[in-house]
Amino acid sequence: MPQAQGLDGALGLMLIAVYDSIRDGTWSRLKTCRNCGWAYWDNSKNRSGAWCSMQLCGSRLKVRRYRDRQRAA
Repeated sequence: MPQAQGLDGALGLMLIAVYDSIRDGTWSRLKTCRNCGWAYWDNSKNRSGAWCSMQLCGSRLKVRRYRDRQRAA
């Protein structure tokens, strides 16, 4: 664990987490949301997650696509 306090300590903890996830092969689960751009951890079984939250971003994107199709028809 880092001995530093404040920002240096926080960055140290973050680097440890990144190093550990690269080492154990879970780094590929960290993704960015297609809708809002926020980072999220993909918990899907086959690592195919596309949104940070289905209730928020997934739903909004699906509604937007639906309305676009309705207007085009």
